[in-house]
Amino acid sequence: MPECNSGPQFRWRPSAVSRFMPEKENLIVVFTDMRGFARLTESMADEDIFQLISDFSERTGHSLQGTNGRVIKFIGDAALITFPDDDPAGTVKFLRQLKTDIDSWLQSSGYSNSLAIRAHIGPVISGMIGTDDDKRFDIIGKTVNQTAMLKGGEFVLSDELQAAIAP
Repeated sequence: MPECNSGPQFRWRPSAVSRFMPEKENLIVVFTDMRGFARLTESMADEDIFQLISDFSERTGHSLQGTNGRVIKFIGDAALITFPDDDPAGTVKFLRQLKTDIDSWLQSSGYSNSLAIRAHIGPVISGMIGTDDDKRFDIIGKTVNQTAMLKGGEFVLSDELQAAIAP
């Protein structure tokens, strides 16, 4: 898979098309979201909101170092993260620790928010999406949509992911 970075965006060139063709793969797809973020930020200065999101992004990204997890994108207080499907139990263990770590950080920073995590496993299409001048790596597919729609609390695993970690 192509690497995403915070530097200059990949400039799409016809000669590079073959390197970034869409690819179907099975992944564990994870959405994270800070509960109560909109309510929290109603009384915050924009600079403070920016700093909170920046700190959240840094902590989340840093926690993935040394794992096979990858942040696909941050969307404000939310993140879309993927993991290979070869160790679902290890991924779920990591996600529980991520929730504990982010929740602790939020509490110690004086916020009453918590991190919600939704995770699912299945096929996705990954590749470069966007305009001719601004293509970015992303994932799409039913698995992504189903992950986004999971309901049930602050730590939700789809039936498929639960079955994948069952002995």
